[in-house]
Amino acid sequence: MQNLNRQRKVILDLAVTLDGFIEGTYGETDWCIMNVEMEFNHFLN
Repeated sequence: MQNLNRQRKVILDLAVTLDGFIEGTYGETDWCIMNVEMEFNHFLN
């Protein structure tokens, strides 16, 4: 018999502007600054 009550851990990493937008009208994400010095990939790992 399967245990249907298993819980899973969900991690969400989402860049959102202060006014709640994820991307522009045409899908642009140029507002999100991905500076190499921020070591963002290291943070995610």
